[in-house]
Amino acid sequence: MKVKYLNIQSRQLSDPQSNDWKKVAVQKFDLMPSPLGLVKDLSPFLALSDDHGKTKNIQVQAVHNGKEMSIRLNWKDETKSDEIIDLDEFSDGVAVMFPLTADANAITMGDEKNPVNAWFWKADVAEPYDIIAHGYSTSQRRQGVQYGLTVKSYYENKSWTVVFQRSLRSNLLTEQQISFAPNKISGLAIAVWDGANKDRSGRKAILPAWESLEIEA
Repeated sequence: MKVKYLNIQSRQLSDPQSNDWKKVAVQKFDLMPSPLGLVKDLSPFLALSDDHGKTKNIQVQAVHNGKEMSIRLNWKDETKSDEIIDLDEFSDGVAVMFPLTADANAITMGDEKNPVNAWFWKADVAEPYDIIAHGYSTSQRRQGVQYGLTVKSYYENKSWTVVFQRSLRSNLLTEQQISFAPNKISGLAIAVWDGANKDRSGRKAILPAWESLEIEA
């Protein structure tokens, strides 16, 4: 997937409904249920799930303006789940994940020596999370605002549209956040949670392998 350069103001691209997104190519990815056998030792009950991952595909757009990366995701969801008022209710969500080393595995969310960085949006939370993980069930949530990460969302016609936006380089000098640069190739993986289907934690639909993410000059 190529991330083209377009001379468009970041505030315009941050709007999920902006007409400027019509200038950006759309790529559609098929999703699959996450392999919950990976969490059997940590959550035997969750590992028994077999009705998760109902989101079949997702449309993705990515663009940069020389300063910020903007990633727009759109997927079908029959029920808007953006409030939790009882213990058995869960919210919709989406995450994009990037490898921090060449050997990081997407389906296991990295490992001890090969971490991954993810941007995570939950429909019931105002701000996004910036996540570092060293394998399945090791995710550490950090407030995205600390790393310059923003998100905006829109629900219409039984469909979510979410835009993540962050500077090409993290505003903190650390090896625990992805940095982007023109002519650099990274990777992208995706996860989607359907709150009405009681998706949470490992119950999700995923893009199981890295999709090449090429930042054009």
